[in-house]
Amino acid sequence: MKRIVAALALSTTLALPAAANLPSGGLGGFSLSPDGATLLAGGDNRVIYVIDAATFEVKERIWSPAMPVWMDHSADGSLVYVLDSDDMLTAYAAADMSKKWEIQRVRDMAFRPEANRIVTWRGVSGGSEITVIDATTGGQQKTVATPEGTQIDSAGLSDDGTMLYAITRQEKSEDETKEKPGDDVKGLDKEIFRKKHDGYVAQLLKVDLEAGTTAATGSWYSGSNFDDVRAVGEQVFYLKPGSDPMVADAAGEVTMLDLQRTNGDYAEISPDGTEIVAGDGGKVSFIPVAGGAPLTLGVEDLPGWFEKTQGFEYLPDGRVVAVTDGWRLVVIDRAAGTATAYPVY
Repeated sequence: MKRIVAALALSTTLALPAAANLPSGGLGGFSLSPDGATLLAGGDNRVIYVIDAATFEVKERIWSPAMPVWMDHSADGSLVYVLDSDDMLTAYAAADMSKKWEIQRVRDMAFRPEANRIVTWRGVSGGSEITVIDATTGGQQKTVATPEGTQIDSAGLSDDGTMLYAITRQEKSEDETKEKPGDDVKGLDKEIFRKKHDGYVAQLLKVDLEAGTTAATGSWYSGSNFDDVRAVGEQVFYLKPGSDPMVADAAGEVTMLDLQRTNGDYAEISPDGTEIVAGDGGKVSFIPVAGGAPLTLGVEDLPGWFEKTQGFEYLPDGRVVAVTDGWRLVVIDRAAGTATAYPVY
């Protein structure tokens, strides 16, 4: 959803730069245990809140050395991974939050619980150095270097953790002439025109982590700091609010998306890949991938507070929980058509 993405089996996989994902206040990193019983939420007060997913009451408060900006559970629920504002990635035992291992200087990463694999990357020699990490032990399994000129901006892992799908940082192109759209160009067509005539391009990458190879496709499309990068079948979704979300097909052809939430805060794809969920303060929109009108439910925004959505989790009963930087959870029950806010303190 974040985090680092994509999401499967009640666990979110987001590919987010830590610096870009710092909570502006209130709650940030967020994860639901695989059994659906416990929510963890990190606060900018260096507290990890342990929350009962049935009552949404805080059961325990755990001190964190730095601000938790991303967190997730292992597939079996035995470990909790926390990335903090000091770029420290730490694995804790879920039972007692005792430290199992830690890795320093982690800023960009993707995680797939089912593959038991964490992937980090950093810019080097005009490309990116990708490190594959065993999520149980924290041990480095291998490194893969992308070619010069393919420095990764945002990325996400395939379901089995063998492929990394990425978009490079944008670069200027003399082949793309700068033009402004005419007054008769409206809506999504206007955004597409802007992207095709802004003078910037990027490359879409498919990195085979097993073979150590990179396939790159040039594109008129460019964007940065995506909330979620997720492969669904032959398509790869690159999601964020505003005018930049898109989906690429197997050949790298880009289709820009209209999330109808231009002032939204955060977007990710659902665990089953059938819908995009986007947050805007205390409101959440569900947008069918196959097309159709979005459904928006939510609560009133906090007065005097520019509240931002930080992430989502799907409960086993179908309800969706949004976490905001306004120190609250917003629980959406689509079957009942209701939304309820719960404070976290």
